[in-house]
Amino acid sequence: MDKNTKEKCPVCGQCFADCDESEIAYCPDCGRPVHTACWQGECPDKDKHGSDYTWVESHAQEDARFRSQSEKVTEDDSNYSDYKFFGEEPAFINPDEFYNKVLDDFSDPEMKEELDSKHLMGVSARELFKYTNVKKGRMLRFQIFLYMAETGRKVRFGLLAGLLAPYSQLYTGVTGLGILVLVVQTIFSLPSMILMYAMTFPSDELNAIVNSSAFVSAGMTLSYLSFGLTVLLCIFGDYLHLVNATNNIKKLRQKYNGAPINEYYTALEEKGDYKMSRVLLGVAIQVALIAILFTVLRFVFPA
Repeated sequence: MDKNTKEKCPVCGQCFADCDESEIAYCPDCGRPVHTACWQGECPDKDKHGSDYTWVESHAQEDARFRSQSEKVTEDDSNYSDYKFFGEEPAFINPDEFYNKVLDDFSDPEMKEELDSKHLMGVSARELFKYTNVKKGRMLRFQIFLYMAETGRKVRFGLLAGLLAPYSQLYTGVTGLGILVLVVQTIFSLPSMILMYAMTFPSDELNAIVNSSAFVSAGMTLSYLSFGLTVLLCIFGDYLHLVNATNNIKKLRQKYNGAPINEYYTALEEKGDYKMSRVLLGVAIQVALIAILFTVLRFVFPA
């Protein structure tokens, strides 16, 4: 194969010009090139094999047809259902034509080429692009994820992930972590809530407890721990969000394996979308925990 070709592997989307000839396999029936590592025992063009079909002869016509098709595709176009899965990851008959069309409003040409060729923490840039809902104007989250996944960095100082915890995690879909942080923060806030209760419903026994040196020391220790948790979430919050996103993508990929690509992408967008309902759930849980604490205190230390 000509090393200057811009042809790309139909499975992973990477250009053949970036690899050695020994890394390329050819279908014995039609001559279709595929990366050796991507070859899964059968040709991606198997359904086209027929009496006179050869990949070399039909290649120019196929490219022209899909270029023409991509120009007509819109966000709600039913043509999206023509793109199917190949293997475990979503593959496209012509990956760069479709993906570049989607990215036209968001990326420069160099970035498009890079996105097409990267696989990040077990997912592709296309999947992260859809999961982060870039088309809704959320390019920043996609750029953060892309940078951290490409570089392998786990540290990024993001104030919102710490200062707005646990509601930042709940809002962005890291639900398990959000609920865990909510419970831990409630525990760290126990001295403050007990002091508030003592001021609202004073009693001699409770006043003696909150004025003791042990109670004051416990309150200060828990305050430091709460501050430390906030700092840790500011530093690692975005990475934990990325890990949660990649895990969700892998689960959805497996669930929608063999389904039309538009259904898979819709599922990614829905899963990665922000939801206020999770924040309201967090508020309800926190209010319930505080109510339980005050009920227990009212029973143990009646006014």
